[in-house]
Amino acid sequence: MSTLSISVLDAATIFEGPDTLFRYDLPGTGIVEGWATEAVIAQAKELLDGWEHGDVELIGEGEAVEILKAELLAAGAQVIEPEPQVAQVEPRRATMPKLAIKQQCGVSKRQKIAWGLITSVALLAVIASWRWLASADAPAPIEAQAEPSKTTVASISTPAPPAAKAPVLRSMELDGLRVKLPVDFGLAASDGDVMATGEDPNLRILLSKEQPGRSLSNTLDAVRVDDSLEVLEAHARVAEAPAVVYLERAADGSQVRWTQWQRGEHMLFVGCQTREAASNQQLAACDQAVASLELG
Repeated sequence: MSTLSISVLDAATIFEGPDTLFRYDLPGTGIVEGWATEAVIAQAKELLDGWEHGDVELIGEGEAVEILKAELLAAGAQVIEPEPQVAQVEPRRATMPKLAIKQQCGVSKRQKIAWGLITSVALLAVIASWRWLASADAPAPIEAQAEPSKTTVASISTPAPPAAKAPVLRSMELDGLRVKLPVDFGLAASDGDVMATGEDPNLRILLSKEQPGRSLSNTLDAVRVDDSLEVLEAHARVAEAPAVVYLERAADGSQVRWTQWQRGEHMLFVGCQTREAASNQQLAACDQAVASLELG
């Protein structure tokens, strides 16, 4: 008996048996719709020369195949299930990456070394036991004590950076005010006050005195209501005397840090005026003026 294979596609039906025939006029969609089913069955019976001379194998999936199978069985055809197609893969020689082979060789070698060490230790233990049994007077083994190693660490001394030289000061006096400032500073009268200037063109130190007409609390009250002034220290001390420190900001960006305290019957003022925020070196010169200012 022969076998006729029928492949049902949406666009055609293919018959493969004694002869191969492509029927594009009998698509799978026509089987679903019903108008191509009878013609497909007639074509299959003709190719087999009757149902008694062969079997029908349906290939495909979907509604068209199910409909055609039912109609073929009803017409008396022998319908068989297609054999599962197993993809034949040509056997290839298995290859292993070189890295994996190297690792396996390394493991095998380590295993051999480990077994060799175990065997050697076992033999040594047997020999030692035999010697101990052979000589009852054998002295106890003396364990060698490893002398702790002494490590001497050379201490590396890092030379200390050279200390900054203290500025050379000189005492100056003008208009009843005496002050000690670096030697590059000089004093000059300015609108009833004294101005100290040095090599730094961006620094001027203002020195002033006045009879007590306002207290420190009055100064703090005035500073707190002025947007251009800011209290820096409300409870400072200069030479054990109460003092206040506040900052005055001008419209041109310059600043004056004022320090005010009372000495005897006078109120003393030191103003540290800079073109912008004062540097540490500028503040150091101003602090020297505050610490040394006296009535002349």
